[in-house]
Amino acid sequence: MYSLGKKIKSLRKELGLKQEELTCDILSRTMLSKIENDKVTPSIYQLNHISKKLGYSVDYFLQTDSLSYSNNTQYEDSIYKLFKNENYLSIILKFEKQIINISSNLEYAYYIGYSYYKIHYFKESIKLLNMYLKNIELLQDYDSAHHLENVSTTLNILSIIFMEEEDYPKAIQYALKAKDILQKKGLTKSRTYFVVINNLGGFYNRISDYEKCISLLEEFLSYNKELIYLQIFASIHISLSSAYYNIGDYDHSIENIQKAIFFFLYTNDRVNAIECYLNYINALRYSKKYDEAIKLLDKIVLKYEDNFDSSLRISFIMQKSILEFNIRNFDASLEELTKLNIKNLDSYNRNCYYFMKGHIAFINNELESSKNYFKNCEKFFVNSNYVYDLGLLYNDLYAITSDSKYSNLQHKLIDSCDNPRKNIVIP
Repeated sequence: MYSLGKKIKSLRKELGLKQEELTCDILSRTMLSKIENDKVTPSIYQLNHISKKLGYSVDYFLQTDSLSYSNNTQYEDSIYKLFKNENYLSIILKFEKQIINISSNLEYAYYIGYSYYKIHYFKESIKLLNMYLKNIELLQDYDSAHHLENVSTTLNILSIIFMEEEDYPKAIQYALKAKDILQKKGLTKSRTYFVVINNLGGFYNRISDYEKCISLLEEFLSYNKELIYLQIFASIHISLSSAYYNIGDYDHSIENIQKAIFFFLYTNDRVNAIECYLNYINALRYSKKYDEAIKLLDKIVLKYEDNFDSSLRISFIMQKSILEFNIRNFDASLEELTKLNIKNLDSYNRNCYYFMKGHIAFINNELESSKNYFKNCEKFFVNSNYVYDLGLLYNDLYAITSDSKYSNLQHKLIDSCDNPRKNIVIP
């Protein structure tokens, strides 16, 4: 039997279609590649789009070798097989058609809740996973390894969902509960424990509690010298690099991002390694090691450019432009910017583009263009607390207009901002 991903890939090739011909605003080429290689499960909307493009029904892609629809014990036992084979959409389809009797097996709420989580139906997932937790607490054999694994995974999933919904206190609460359960039961070498610790460190970064992230993850690494779960170790070092980066400790940030790159390359994960190189280059830039950063960037582009998708290509061009901008090599910076189509840039990159174009236009005495570019990015930079960039922006605007309001805005922003953030301009 073909997996869902293999079915999609096989049909696409039979029809002579390129991956790009299946992409749309809800399905990028990178995501389609992951789906075809069974690394992720498509959402219902993505699967519906794919089925229309390939001319097959959604049901065709959800067909499995499990028993046909019938509400009996033998059929219900096949739900575990579907779950084990990651056929999450099949489980949901059967549940919504009321084929699964959720009260007949304690684990079904877990299987279905987990399946909803995998396709990002968070409301349904929360309801079913909480039902599972309430039911499991009534068991006398709650401490069995099987139930502990599912309970800790459930708590971890709930923490991720609440983090996605920006309910940070609740997200951290669930993660800490999972951590405590696994520690008390002596399961600190389990993969689930590593995942929980990794996620918790990431959560602390999300709420800007960098010291707590560093304390948690450095302690974890201090008593986990055995290199297991290398992808998780890579992610932990990314979180540490980010935390150190945000408190201005760039040496430790670089040290940790180098370790993350090593683990990703060791596991042949080039895409994540390349993304880490962007963090590495940025940390070098914040350390004012501009020449070293440019040499590293050029080396990575030369070696891995064939692995770049459109997003990575934009990121490396923007980073090169920013580096040249930092060393006042404005012609080279502008040359990089001309490689970009403004329509393809996200909000952050678009505003950085406007800012650099604005200052370069000012340097070249194109004053009206400079003013227009700055007006396009000013609000975004104010909302982002990019004080050092705004200092240059207001200085240029004051020089162009002789309007004292720009000087006043600069002083007011510096006085009122409790958390000035570096971006392009490095003080």
